[in-house]
Amino acid sequence: MKKQLFLFVLFVFLVGCVLLTACGGTPSTTTPPTTTAPSTTAPVTTAPVATAPVTTPPPVTTAPPVTTAPPVTTVTPVFEGEEVTYNGSAHSIAVTGLPTGSTVLYSVNGGSYVSEVSLTDAGEYSVYAYVTVPAGYTPVGLLSATLKINKAPMPEEYKGYFEDSTVAYTGEFQKPVPAATLPAGVSFRVEGAAAIRNAGDTAKYTIVYTYADATMNKNYENRLEDVDLTVTKGDVDMSGVSFDDATLPYTAAFQTLKLTGELPSFLNVSYEGGGVERGEHTITATFTFKTAGDADNYNLPAPMTATLTIGAGEFDLSSYDFDDRTKPWTGSDNKPVFAQVEGLTINVTLKKNGEPVDVAIEPGEYEVTVSFVVDPSLYIKPEDRTFTLTVEDKPLIELEVVDLSGVNFVWTYTEAFDVDGTEKTVVLSDETLEALAALGVTVKRYEDNVKVATGDYTATVYLACDANSKFNPGDDVRTLAWSIKRAEGDSWTNGTIINPK
Repeated sequence: MKKQLFLFVLFVFLVGCVLLTACGGTPSTTTPPTTTAPSTTAPVTTAPVATAPVTTPPPVTTAPPVTTAPPVTTVTPVFEGEEVTYNGSAHSIAVTGLPTGSTVLYSVNGGSYVSEVSLTDAGEYSVYAYVTVPAGYTPVGLLSATLKINKAPMPEEYKGYFEDSTVAYTGEFQKPVPAATLPAGVSFRVEGAAAIRNAGDTAKYTIVYTYADATMNKNYENRLEDVDLTVTKGDVDMSGVSFDDATLPYTAAFQTLKLTGELPSFLNVSYEGGGVERGEHTITATFTFKTAGDADNYNLPAPMTATLTIGAGEFDLSSYDFDDRTKPWTGSDNKPVFAQVEGLTINVTLKKNGEPVDVAIEPGEYEVTVSFVVDPSLYIKPEDRTFTLTVEDKPLIELEVVDLSGVNFVWTYTEAFDVDGTEKTVVLSDETLEALAALGVTVKRYEDNVKVATGDYTATVYLACDANSKFNPGDDVRTLAWSIKRAEGDSWTNGTIINPK
């Protein structure tokens, strides 16, 4: 009897194990679990063996009832991937076709399990679903699908920064550049063909943006393909070159004009026009390239013209002061002087009380006459100018005499200049100016210290002191003889007149 009871308990235990196995388990929180169905073995029942003669009939034993497993329903879940475009909203996929009471946990790219999928940024995601169904349904276990969120198209404004374009030849290598300033924080790089340089070169490039916003960099296309760039012929920079009209004196020799400034090194220039006779002459400067390569890359500059006027000009005296003037008494000569220019001699004469005088030192009124001497075959003689010079009365106090005996007057001139068509200037040295300044003496003006043409000249400097001082007679004027000569073997011909301005 005890043995039969033991066999019944063993049978109930085995049936319970089968039922527990059919109910399923709980999914892992990190990786998709693997479900293995358990195996079931029927219990073996052994009949009892008699060990002694039977004297009474044995009791009747009834076998327990046989339990039949309930029918199992097949589940056909649906877990489909999806491909969408980024729009700033969250996207999801889910398992469908499950019976009531089922549970699903999702893992994205092997991460932790969550109850639902919610993805916003562009990318391709592997989504795992661990499905648990109620008892009576075939287990489902692990499913997988792909959710792909494509990047949104590049914003239209960024397409406009780089378009098919041309750039003029400069001699430098060229790549695409933005047509306008990019928004703050936005950068780009150029991919594709190498930089191009020569006129006629063309290439395609890809522009890769880096947006200022990290979200845009994740979710928007940033490659602008097939941007064409073509190099065209460039214009020669002639801003440093001028061809100016000029007036020159009659010399009985052929005269013309030349460009001034620095002509680009890859250009040749030739001149046509000029003449000998007085009058106006049109001169044309024409340009050619030195090499065929330069001709391929640059547009040829247009010819330039200038007008040469020979021996027909009037002197411009608008910068001279011929107005009445009053000077304080200084004990020095106040006779007006005027800057001399080539081709024009200026003479100044004085009258006091109707009588000619040489100097204007004493107080009183002086009638000043300025007359001009020119070569009438070359220039028109200006009319004489007259005005009144008034020297004020002597001051009641005796002025202090400036002692210049200790000043060594040194000029910035050591030997004759060689003529080269540029202005030559002589002035007092810095050391001399410093010595004069220590005595309160300054330079009032220079005369005949700037020349261009060959010749022997006398430069004059006029000094000034303060109102409480005066010079010894003649101390306020110093002169220097200087020269511009033609260098030995030099064929330079100087035909430039400097008119006063």
